[in-house]
Amino acid sequence: MSEVKLDFSKGRHRPADYVSICTTIADNYPLGIPHGAQKDAIQNAFHTANKTVPVEFTFELVKNKKGTFFTMTDSNTNGLTGKVLGTEEYETLEESDHWARFEGFGFTTSNQDAIGARGQGKFVFLAASADYSMYYDSLREDDTYRLGATRATKTDCPMLHWDEEDGRGELKELTGLEPLSKLGTRIIIVNPIKELCDEIENGNFITAIEETWFRAIEKERVKIRVKTSDYDKVAKIPKLFPIPSKDTDKIKVWIKNNDEIKLLSGERFKIKHLQIAYKKGGEIPEQFRGVTIIHNNMKITSINMEGVPLDITDNIYGFIEFDRDLDRELRKNYNQNPNHYDLIWRRAVPKAIKEYIKEELREFGYKKIGIGIDPRERRKQIRSSAEIDALRYLSKYAKDLDLFGRKGGIVKPPPPSPLPPSNKLIGIMLHNFNFPDPEIAPRINWEEEIKDFEVRIFNKTNEHLKGRLRIFMLFGDREINILHDEKNIDITPYLKPKSIGTFSIIFSKSVFPDPGEYRLKIRLINEVNNLEIDSLSKILWIEKDPEFRLPFETHPDDFTNKEGIEKRQWITTGILGEEPILYYNIMHSCYKQVEEDKELQTDYLFEIFLEGSIDFILNRPDKEDGTPDYHPLDSSKILKDPKDAYFEISGKMAEIKSKYYEEI
Repeated sequence: MSEVKLDFSKGRHRPADYVSICTTIADNYPLGIPHGAQKDAIQNAFHTANKTVPVEFTFELVKNKKGTFFTMTDSNTNGLTGKVLGTEEYETLEESDHWARFEGFGFTTSNQDAIGARGQGKFVFLAASADYSMYYDSLREDDTYRLGATRATKTDCPMLHWDEEDGRGELKELTGLEPLSKLGTRIIIVNPIKELCDEIENGNFITAIEETWFRAIEKERVKIRVKTSDYDKVAKIPKLFPIPSKDTDKIKVWIKNNDEIKLLSGERFKIKHLQIAYKKGGEIPEQFRGVTIIHNNMKITSINMEGVPLDITDNIYGFIEFDRDLDRELRKNYNQNPNHYDLIWRRAVPKAIKEYIKEELREFGYKKIGIGIDPRERRKQIRSSAEIDALRYLSKYAKDLDLFGRKGGIVKPPPPSPLPPSNKLIGIMLHNFNFPDPEIAPRINWEEEIKDFEVRIFNKTNEHLKGRLRIFMLFGDREINILHDEKNIDITPYLKPKSIGTFSIIFSKSVFPDPGEYRLKIRLINEVNNLEIDSLSKILWIEKDPEFRLPFETHPDDFTNKEGIEKRQWITTGILGEEPILYYNIMHSCYKQVEEDKELQTDYLFEIFLEGSIDFILNRPDKEDGTPDYHPLDSSKILKDPKDAYFEISGKMAEIKSKYYEEI
C-alpha cells in the first residue's frame, strides 16, 4: 500500500501566544527578569566575541523625547552576521548566521563553546518591555549596518528590518538614538518595566553583574559598565576576590589546580581551578556563599557546605572552573537548565562535580577549620533544600489542581476553630492568620497589617509542664522584631486549645526595611530542660514577590509512637485557604531510603506533596447548594464507586507526575 503524502508548503502557520511564551520563559528565571536580562545579554556577547581582546559591554537607561529605552550594547564582537532568512531557509542554517539565530527560536548551534545558543534569551528581553517590544541593531564585521524590530503579541511575534542608511534613519526616528559606530550589537528594550528600571537605579543591577561575571572581570575578559542620567559605573571585582593564594590571619584557603573527576563509566574530566576560602566573621553576602560553579566565565549556581553550623557555612565562599572539554560537556542541554541558573544534578557529570565539591569542602573543613560534619545537621540541610525544591515544582502545577482558588463556586466558610493536629500531643496552633491581600499572598507591602491572629497551646497528655512562648520575626537568621516572650506558662494535662493572646503586626518600612523573605517564628520551650516542645513558622515576603507561592505548609515530623499513624507517610490538617498543613514522616522506611540524596528526596517529597494536594482537594468544603466540590476531579466519578474514584484520582496524579519527570 503506497503512502499518501501531503504538501504542507502552502499550509497555514500555527498561531502561538507569544506574550504567554515571554512570561512563561521569564518566570523560569529564579532571580527575576533584570538578573536574567544581564546574564543572557552578556553571554550572547561572548558567543560572537573577538577572542583577541576583552568584550566590552554597556547597559544604559535612556529617557528622551521619544520615550524610555534600556540599551544593551556589546563591542569587540563580530556583530550579528549573516542574512535575513525566510522561514524555509532555517532548514540549512550556517554557523555564521547569527542574525537569523537571534531572530529564530530553538535553533541551536554546533559551536561547542557557545553558551547563549538556545534562543530563549530574546523572550526575556521582550518580557523586560512593558510593550513586549524591542529593537536591535548591529554593525557587522563586513562593515554593514542593520536595524531590526520585533514585538510579541497574542498570536504572533512579527519582525521587521532595515539595512544601511534606511536603518540608521529609522532608528533615529523611532528612538532618537545614534546608530552604532563600533563593531558590535545593541539590544534596545522599549518602555522597560518598572522592576528593571528600579533595579538599575538602586544599584542592584550592577551588583547582579558583579556576582555573575566576577571571574571574567577578574581575568579581564570583559569590561562592563552601567549608565543612567545620574551615574556611570564600571562593574568591579567584588571585595572578596581575588582569593589569597595562601592562608592569612583572617582567611583560610583551599586551592586545587588541574585536578580531575572520574565517572562510574571510567571517563575523566579536568577541574582547572578550585578555590575555597573561610573568612571568620566575614559576613559574606548571600549571593557569594558556597562554591560558585563557573561555566564559560559565568556563574551558574553554588554548592554550600553541609552538616556544619550556619556561622561556618555562611562564611565560606569560592569558585570552581573547568577545562574546555568539561565546559563543553556542561553546555549540553541534558546537563544544564536552559536559563543557565542550575545544573541537572541527576546527570552523571553534574552529579560527579557536586560530589567532588562536597568532598573538598569536607576535607577543607576538617584540615583547615578543624570541624567535622555532623550527619544529623547534613541530613537536615538536605531535607530543607529538597523540601523547597519539591514545593517549587508543585507550585508550577497548582493552577492545574486549583490549590489557590475555588473555581467550583462559592463555598461555606470553614469552621472557626480548627482541631489540634492529630500527630502532635503537645504543641501550638495559629488561628485566624490572614494575609492583607490573599490574591498576592504571601506578599505583604509596607504599612499593611496582619490583624488579630491567635496563638493557642494544647496538651493531649497527662503530663504537667511549664513553658516559655516566644513569637518573633526573622530576616535570614537575624531576629528583627519580638512580638511576645512569656515565661512560666502553665501547660496543664489534657489542656484543650487555649489562647495565649491576640496579636497584630504592622509591616512598617522602619522595622522591615529590606524587601525580601521574612519568617514569623513561634517557639514553645520546656522551661525545665530548655528543650523545644513545638514550633511553627510562616514565610512572608515583604515588598517583593516570592519566588513561588506555597499551596500549603509542610512540616517534617516523627510519627513513631503516635498511635494509628506510625506507618503513614503523611497526614494533613486544615483546608485549602484556611491554614492547610501537611506533616510528613521522616521516620518512614521510604523516607529513610532517600534522606542522604537530595535529588531522590526531592522526587519523593514531590510525590507525597502531590498526594497531599489530592487529599486537600477531596476535603474542599461543599458548594453553597450542598453539592460536593472536588474540582478539578470529576465529582460524579468520585461519588460513583471506589473503582471509578481510584481511576479518576490516580489518572490526575499520573498526569502531573508525567509533566514533572519530563521537565526535570
